[in-house]
Amino acid sequence: MTDDHLEAALANLARYSGPKPPELGFNVVISPAALALIGHIVAQWSALADTMWSALADTMWSALADTIKFRVSFMRGHPGVPPELRKEHVRSETKYKIAYIEKLGEAIYPKERKGAEKEFSKLISRINRLKGHKDALVHGTFALVDNKDPNVVVVHYKKKKIRFTIARLTEIGREIGIANGSLIEFDQWVGHETHVTLTRKLFELAGSECTGRVIT
Repeated sequence: MTDDHLEAALANLARYSGPKPPELGFNVVISPAALALIGHIVAQWSALADTMWSALADTMWSALADTIKFRVSFMRGHPGVPPELRKEHVRSETKYKIAYIEKLGEAIYPKERKGAEKEFSKLISRINRLKGHKDALVHGTFALVDNKDPNVVVVHYKKKKIRFTIARLTEIGREIGIANGSLIEFDQWVGHETHVTLTRKLFELAGSECTGRVIT
């Protein structure tokens, strides 16, 4: 292992060194043409079934929901989690999983990195806001009389009429992808200093094996 290899490894960790966790978009790749066809079929069916569903938003949310599910098992195993919180039963709906990982974050992150608890809380708030958009699109009703403009989708949800432009639907999908990437990367940012220290130590150990030097 050379100094160049060490510098490359540290450079890879550098994006976690900032005061805020990095944003990395995770996007499910579906072609615009496929989305248009899927959306057309689903919208037509939703008019018949009186239910509106957005292919773009729901596909992106499914990926994020998988990450949230993983975080439940990953975070509850942290040694900083109190036993009673670790054993707490979590209902299967995503909203309860989100609330649970927020509580786990409150138990874990204050001791891990300054500002981590606040940043995690902000991320959870973003996820809950996006869930509201997703719920409206998935669970709201689609009425033919309101949907005459091909550039606007109108859904009725919780006694409200909500309008989504095509640009906004695209942006919601992008935001969900970023929230997913941010959630996946969050602990890399939290443990940045530890990872840098371990990386340096590993390179020192690798160098000592080549030279016969003993690391104490």
